[in-house]
Amino acid sequence: RASHAAVTMALENMFGEMISIVPGAKTYMMGVDIKQNKYKTLDSSWEVNDSLEELARLCATAGLEVVGRSFQNMQHPNPSTFIGTGKVQELAVEVLELGVECVVFDDELTPGQGRNLQKALEGKVQVIDRTMLILQIFSQRARTKEAMLQVQAAQLEYMMPRLQTYLTTGAGMDSKGGASSGGGGQFLKGAGESQLEMDKRLFRGQLQRIKTDMAEIAAQRQVSREKRKDRDDLPKVAIVGYTNAGTPAAAPHPAPSTVHPPPSARHPSPS
Repeated sequence: RASHAAVTMALENMFGEMISIVPGAKTYMMGVDIKQNKYKTLDSSWEVNDSLEELARLCATAGLEVVGRSFQNMQHPNPSTFIGTGKVQELAVEVLELGVECVVFDDELTPGQGRNLQKALEGKVQVIDRTMLILQIFSQRARTKEAMLQVQAAQLEYMMPRLQTYLTTGAGMDSKGGASSGGGGQFLKGAGESQLEMDKRLFRGQLQRIKTDMAEIAAQRQVSREKRKDRDDLPKVAIVGYTNAGTPAAAPHPAPSTVHPPPSARHPSPS
């Protein structure tokens, strides 16, 4: 149980460091206009500047400060860095001159492209793409438990192929693992399992737990919906009544001339 708690903490720490975006960070936006239809990422009715304008609004929603933007016309994306080598060098200069802390790409980067760009910028800035930015916005806006779980599941699925560091390192566990190590890893690592494979297994386990919690919440919501439906099926009765509220408390008195004495007064009995 202690090992499970340490793994959960390691997942949260590592994941938070990779996905978290610091509000107010100086941000540079990078877009690409792909010419070949096979590789196009923009809708035919959109121009790259329109897409960057939308990306700027997303950055503002996430609390980022946009200090610059650029784009490149290309026949197809560079498989290594998405943008061309020369553009990467230009970007490095802009990052240095503007004091950029975060670079947001308008298209989704592959795990390899993200790592190569991070290295090209000497690891001094955070490199994210549009998808990660949107996930961060969802995370900031999530209020209900179910919404938070949905965002966590989406983040885990997005980060799974981008996992490169050891989750268990620095979490009170031996990063080597194995039954002979005597560390926390002996409860986690299987025979012949590499560290990265173990870390991905932990990610999958965390994802499965989140999905199980989501299923339980959905089941509870369905039960509540059925109860409300049963109540709604009951006959509905409306009671309509009339009151004299607002009318005078007493009827008006008749005029004196119309007042008639009682019969006993008009025909007195003989004494």
